[in-house]
Amino acid sequence: MQPDLAFRALGYGLSGLLLLTMLVLTLVSMRKEARTDEPLEGVFTVTLLILSLCAFIALWSAYKTARSFQKLAPRMQTETVHVQ
Repeated sequence: MQPDLAFRALGYGLSGLLLLTMLVLTLVSMRKEARTDEPLEGVFTVTLLILSLCAFIALWSAYKTARSFQKLAPRMQTETVHVQ
């Protein structure tokens, strides 16, 4: 298995798991607020933390992909040829 592909799949899986956790936590908070008129403490902070982690994972994955492309195709020097 290619390491870049495995890293990308792991990043997508982790992002999906974090977003699913955020969704469940938000639904639980809404249900508690509907019952007792008190939302869960810290839901906003946890939501921001999860979104920040997902953004970090996406940026890290893009960085790794760019590094792998740079290793595969290094810059080539070009020359101009004048045809007479």
